[in-house]
Amino acid sequence: MFVYTDDARAKYHEQSARLTLVGAGPGDPELITIKAIKAIKSADVILYDSLVNPRIFNLAFEDIDPYLRTKWIDSIDLAPEDIDPNQINAWLDEDSSDKYSQFIYKKAKLNPSRSNYQTDKIPELIFVGKRKGRESIAQEDINKMILEQLRLGKHVLRLKGGDPFIFARGVEEIEIAKIHGYDYSVIPGLTSGLAVPVAKGITLTLRGSSDSVTLVTGHQITDDKIENWARILDSGATVVVYMGLSNVVKIIDGLKTNTEASLTAIAIHNGTLEDEKVVVSSLDRLAQDMINEGIKSPAILIFGQHVSNSFQSESTKLFLTGANPN
Repeated sequence: MFVYTDDARAKYHEQSARLTLVGAGPGDPELITIKAIKAIKSADVILYDSLVNPRIFNLAFEDIDPYLRTKWIDSIDLAPEDIDPNQINAWLDEDSSDKYSQFIYKKAKLNPSRSNYQTDKIPELIFVGKRKGRESIAQEDINKMILEQLRLGKHVLRLKGGDPFIFARGVEEIEIAKIHGYDYSVIPGLTSGLAVPVAKGITLTLRGSSDSVTLVTGHQITDDKIENWARILDSGATVVVYMGLSNVVKIIDGLKTNTEASLTAIAIHNGTLEDEKVVVSSLDRLAQDMINEGIKSPAILIFGQHVSNSFQSESTKLFLTGANPN
């Protein structure tokens, strides 16, 4: 007869612990993959970013009683504005398994008499999002959270906007599991630089004219980087810039020095969401058009000789969600 001792239980939990890194897609919750939804359902704890659409959780748990599901999702502070990093750091140093319960996450409390869904299948939700100019959790502390939850024997799901490896720190998070001997897997997601333009009918390549797309980040740009982007654009290829709004003037000025001012330039804010904005302009007019139309972060910038073929030839056009570009 096998006696299930505390040591055996601890060993079982240690073996069952694993990390799943998941891409949530560009914004529209229906653009997440089926495999990602299945992983969310099986998770014990989910660490999610600020660009993750909370409606994804409704999709994942659609088999819960609709009234209870909506009540659960509505009761969760999915993107708290007043994160206190000092308080978070204090919790990280505590030796308590429920230290996050006061602030970071809320767990569903379903009435078993009204739902066939077992409450222990509902994951803990931990918000770890980062937004420029706001207090947020350092990556080192996110890594500590992941490791701590793994040590508790949990299936930890790290849910990130877009794809977990495109201008994200997924590799560092995987390394935490790998170094400490835990199983891990990665579920890719649609990255905004590719999915958002396509969703609006904007072509990034064109047979016989544009044969490549380069994805770049607008953080820590240099003159040399911008000169390299200009050479790429002169070849007929397309450049998509993530997180470039804070440096948009420097990017535009640098490109204008090295390529044609009439080059097609597009800015898309909140791509694939109901409140998305799309500005189709030229390199020399993009900054002013973005100001005029209220383009804010998060947004992507697209530059290229052949990206506007789906649109009429006017130098500047604004399209809102649902608008016909032709």
